[in-house]
Amino acid sequence: MKTRKKLMKALLAPVAMVLSFLIMFSFLSSNLYASALSEVTSGQHDRFVKADLLILGFRSVEGHRLLNVFSTNISELQRVALADSEYGFSEFSSEDMSRGLVPVDLSIYRIVELRDFAGNLYILVELFPTGYMIFHNDSGVFVERSATVPSPFAGLYGDLYYGGFSQYFYRNEDGNLMHTLTRYVVLAYVAEANNWDAHSSEIAEDFLAYADIAVLDYIAYGTIAVQSMNVPTVWTNVNDFVFIRNQTTVNNMGGHCPVADEFRGYCLYVALATLIGYFDHVSANRGMRIINNSSFVTNRHTANAMIQQAFVTHLRDVVGYSQLGLGFAINITNTRNVGRRYFENRGVWNRITDELRTTAADATNARISANIRNSRPVVIVGIGLPGIGEKDIHAVVGYGFRNEANGAFTVRVNYGWGTGDVAGFSRRDVWVTGFNWDGLLTFTLTP
Repeated sequence: MKTRKKLMKALLAPVAMVLSFLIMFSFLSSNLYASALSEVTSGQHDRFVKADLLILGFRSVEGHRLLNVFSTNISELQRVALADSEYGFSEFSSEDMSRGLVPVDLSIYRIVELRDFAGNLYILVELFPTGYMIFHNDSGVFVERSATVPSPFAGLYGDLYYGGFSQYFYRNEDGNLMHTLTRYVVLAYVAEANNWDAHSSEIAEDFLAYADIAVLDYIAYGTIAVQSMNVPTVWTNVNDFVFIRNQTTVNNMGGHCPVADEFRGYCLYVALATLIGYFDHVSANRGMRIINNSSFVTNRHTANAMIQQAFVTHLRDVVGYSQLGLGFAINITNTRNVGRRYFENRGVWNRITDELRTTAADATNARISANIRNSRPVVIVGIGLPGIGEKDIHAVVGYGFRNEANGAFTVRVNYGWGTGDVAGFSRRDVWVTGFNWDGLLTFTLTP
């Protein structure tokens, strides 16, 4: 009897192992582990992430090198965050500090495949406790990175699409595309009718023009030390970026663009409010009272100054809608007009000049960097997907830049998009690399 039991146990052991493997594979491939991430050890988590890469088709050796590349960039995000804090450029509020949300110990949360509308592969790396990176596989370029902004694809699975900066989509149950943040629905035929595949190919070609050969060679052949990659060519600041003065004011302003339908186009008002708030801060010693309503900005003229939604609403409802007769969704030219009218209302327009660029040919990286070097933050407008126009174009405020070793241009922006309390704080700091912009606006104060 004992012999029979031993024989049965020996026969069943391989079956049990196979079943365990199948159960584990199913568990991994469905990404169920993400919800239990906080309960696993770092060693277990590391195995989960490697399984993600295998599912995406990377051989184990390539996956290991890719993880090294990701880890190098996570370390850079952390290094810059610490340098910002140490040298007074903190992008974190006191609330962030007290809640332990400062990203000084980032780790990989999950790795997910994204596709553009031409089928090109991007890899989304979601970070824990917050942050994300989007990696263009063919060029080796990280096109978006943030240590403080939650992933725009957080909690989403299935068919996920990346159409460029701020263009994040997933396919809903009806087969239509839905923007992950605005929840704007794009009917299935729109992408094909408006040649989104060609648009995606153009973006991918732009990235290929700045291909990081060192990264690609390392992933494919292991021919270089990963520590030598992504070394910036501009070193004018402790954290490698050229910044405006008082950049923490721009970064901490706190204005955000709600995702409800009635707030489409609100992002330009948010960006304008941030710009005016910055100039209110720096005008404190020039005898200029730009913002006179205490409900519009808290901690005024301090590093923790924060624009309130009441100011954004004032610009939209009172200045834009009532005084200028503009709709709630505006373009970069109308944003300039709203700003001018507000400055006129405050009696300071005679001491302010503006720079407006309304086309991608004029809103160049050279213009962005020139303004930032002169301590002028810039409102910059992304290029949307054809066929849905202003419904998905997003405006941000650029306040720092650097030139990468591969020739790409990275701009640091206050993202200004979210619910206002995503993971405990507003969406703020994102590094955007290699994209063109469709418009630019800034102001200059004269003594």
